[in-house]
Amino acid sequence: MTEIKKAESNEPQLSLTKDDLSYLLSKVIEESKKPYIDINVEAQKVRNRERIRGERAEQEANRAAREAACAHMREDNTSAVAWMQNSDNIWRGVCQRCNALFTPSHPDYAALIRIPTRAIVSVG
Repeated sequence: MTEIKKAESNEPQLSLTKDDLSYLLSKVIEESKKPYIDINVEAQKVRNRERIRGERAEQEANRAAREAACAHMREDNTSAVAWMQNSDNIWRGVCQRCNALFTPSHPDYAALIRIPTRAIVSVG
């Protein structure tokens, strides 16, 4: 049979009470429930978010430049804005060339809503 050797006197003795063991076990269980976080995956997520923010900023700048360059008019001097009266009785429009949205708060709203959207045809 194998004998269990006693610890020599110069080795530190570890004595845990029942309360100590239950505390340690509860801490181990608590730590085991935390999700595993891979720092490489988290770094990739951060890079992706930064890339998406940059793309959105570029798209917004392109949209603003496209709207600024658009006259919102057709070649026959009619409005390219498609107007629609909504259920709140407010006319809103969308430019069919640059997709700019025109609401009463837009600075060009009052001028553009007066421009006809169809050419005037005179019957002779």
